Amino acid sequence: MSKTDINKFFNLITKGKTEEDIKNAYAKYFELTYDTSDRHDLYTPRVLFEFKFNKNLKNLKTRSAVLAQVLYYVKRLKFGDFTDKPIPPILCLADEDEAIITETSFWKQFYDDIDEKYDWDLAPSMADSDLIKDISETKLAKEIHVYDITNRNEFEIFADLLNKYLTDQLTIGFHDKKIISCKLPLFLSQSKV
Repeated sequence: MSKTDINKFFNLITKGKTEEDIKNAYAKYFELTYDTSDRHDLYTPRVLFEFKFNKNLKNLKTRSAVLAQVLYYVKRLKFGDFTDKPIPPILCLADEDEAIITETSFWKQFYDDIDEKYDWDLAPSMADSDLIKDISETKLAKEIHVYDITNRNEFEIFADLLNKYLTDQLTIGFHDKKIISCKLPLFLSQSKV
């Protein structure tokens, strides 16, 4: 990473006026080939991004709401019809001033939701208020590191870590698996074995 590259990123970020501008700045700087289908902000097999504009990720309630939103996408990846898309082991939440990197598996208790405690039919941007509240009450949400990307040193640490996750073969011990359900033909599902 050269100082020129960092300056280009800062120029793109500071000129940004929308979430889309922030996403484009990240995509250009980190040279991301990405997928935005299925209504994800930016999907790679290793990192799932959620971009915001003019949010304060240092605020617990705000970051919990953004985490809740991205967990809707993780849940859809795990249980939905996206058979060609693995669940990325890393989540990255970012706006023009701050960014968070976290392991997807840390939030499994929420997106697995075996007891169906949360309303997953809501729009992700209007996430279930109980989900947001429960996330905000976790020690992890309270203590998660929020990188100040307007600070050159913080940005360099963040960028190095993100690049590692994007380019290395991940050695994270836990990769959540997709749930693949198949429907048996009626005559097979009714037969006695």
